[in-house]
Amino acid sequence: YNLVDSVGGGLHHAGPDYGGGFCVFNDVAVCAEAFLRTLGNERVLILDTDVHAGNGTMDIFYKDPRVLFIDIHQDPLSIYPGRGFIEEIGEGEGKGYTVNIPLPPYTGNEGMEMVLEKVFMPLVLQFEPQIIIRNGGSDPHFSDSLGSLRLTYDGFHKIGKIVREAAGVRNIPVVNMSCSGYNPDTVAEGMYSILSGLIDKELDIHEDEMPESYDPQVESIEEIISELGEKLSDHWNI
Repeated sequence: YNLVDSVGGGLHHAGPDYGGGFCVFNDVAVCAEAFLRTLGNERVLILDTDVHAGNGTMDIFYKDPRVLFIDIHQDPLSIYPGRGFIEEIGEGEGKGYTVNIPLPPYTGNEGMEMVLEKVFMPLVLQFEPQIIIRNGGSDPHFSDSLGSLRLTYDGFHKIGKIVREAAGVRNIPVVNMSCSGYNPDTVAEGMYSILSGLIDKELDIHEDEMPESYDPQVESIEEIISELGEKLSDHWNI
């Protein structure tokens, strides 16, 4: 499949008429609009794996059924921007095309992998996008000061791998936008880990052991997926 990587892209907090969270212009939305307007695509899927919910991207496409926005992030009750709840599923013609998956703090790699396989993968098959845009940087890492999802580099690698597998089923082009991260010691490695998964490259970087424990919270995440399936039952089979 075809892959383009944009280092420093993914300014997902900027909305249609506002900025926020260090984001002035939403290049994720600009990219999606370019595919819709210039290239004549009809179905664009955006996967946001940043620790913070992409509230700007959500607001821009909240009523647009041409864009399926899947956002996996830390529970908005515990982190900026306080948006991205399961109940936020879109409006009007776009109802059902916003999919928020808030994960509990300390989820770790297992929780991220679970929702990618049980939510993202099925939605790719059902929506049949003509392009996938993935954005999000290293801030889900366990050493990041602004997030608490506790992923490791292996977890980032798995994100890239699952996106590659999903895109490969129908040879869907992928745009990868890597931005954010508040520990300068892990920003490059986090981006590299995701990209390695996207290009089917074995992860070859060393990582120190996680200094604190985490809780996969499998039962809680299964409940989240079940609730999400009920909320979206009129639109998707999850």
